Amino acid sequence: MAAFLSRLGHLNSCQDGPNEQAQCMFLTYILTACLTAIVRGEDELHLPQTKAELVAEVVAVLEQVVAEPTPGNILPCALVALHHLSKMKPHTPWELEDRFLSLAIHAVLRLEEPSYDYVGQSLYWSSQQTLEVLLLGLLDEDSSSNHLFAILDHLQTGLHSQEDRERVWASGKIATLLRRAALLQKYNIMGDTLGRYVAELGVLLMDPKRQVGRHAREGIYRLYELALQQRGIDIREMAGLWIREPHLDWEMASYQNTVQMAKKLDAIFTPEQRLAFLKTVLRAVWDPDLQVSQPALFLLYAFLGLGKEVLGMDAQGTEAKIRRQLHRLRECGKQPMELRWLLAGKDDVLIDDLEEEEEMEEEAEEAEE
Repeated sequence: MAAFLSRLGHLNSCQDGPNEQAQCMFLTYILTACLTAIVRGEDELHLPQTKAELVAEVVAVLEQVVAEPTPGNILPCALVALHHLSKMKPHTPWELEDRFLSLAIHAVLRLEEPSYDYVGQSLYWSSQQTLEVLLLGLLDEDSSSNHLFAILDHLQTGLHSQEDRERVWASGKIATLLRRAALLQKYNIMGDTLGRYVAELGVLLMDPKRQVGRHAREGIYRLYELALQQRGIDIREMAGLWIREPHLDWEMASYQNTVQMAKKLDAIFTPEQRLAFLKTVLRAVWDPDLQVSQPALFLLYAFLGLGKEVLGMDAQGTEAKIRRQLHRLRECGKQPMELRWLLAGKDDVLIDDLEEEEEMEEEAEEAEE
């Protein structure tokens, strides 16, 4: 098998281009080698190539299929191979893992589900499920907080997509990983990452796609649970994070939930987490997309304890109030007094960060032109 794997690796990297049959065989024999080691109770592969070299070969395969929107055989096979390789020693170097995570998530995110092709639909869902198994497996192999949020950062790009399907997918995967993290109870999230992710998901609570809002609610709930675990508190001992008002429509319930969530999370934030939250929300408030900036402004006001000022009798009235306050803040530069107090001594830091990011974006656009 070792000689055969070596030969297949050569076929995969030959200059004449990829051979799909050779790639499938190469990935299958990697999987077979891993399963054989597991059955023997071993956690190392006795092959001519090192584990890192095999992972690099699989990464090369992913690079060839990453832009393909049509589901095929190669992608799920590559994900299964990476999942089993991750169980072998030594640990995959972070540079390689970072690369294959980026490629795998991008490839699956861009897949289009065929409408009337049953084989294509099977391959589509196989790729989706296999990626989830891979991500959860990586989380189990290395349960450090840095590793958790490094994986989440790869998924985060999908949260800002204009495509509903991609936001649903990314928010769902983040909720799944945070659910597993809360179950493992091994994570220290005392740094500013908690504030940043609460803000990222908080903006999505009012997403027009309801499934995105549901995923965001679970993600924030799990972050809250992780933060309480750090303090030795069982979340079941705390009052509910979300309201239960069946008479409210979806939009108004989302606004009310945002107000309640902001109040409860602010009570446990450290100064570092509060600053990270504010930086993330203020960045979203200045986003040109109103689908981002309007919920971000409401989240900001809810965090400041001013939710009632932008909460109308119904969703339409609330949206009108949000637009007025957004105009006052962005166009007229009129900050609420509560925001000025909270940012006392930090205004320059936040404003400098925002201006620096805007300048970098403008320079990037000019370079592209």
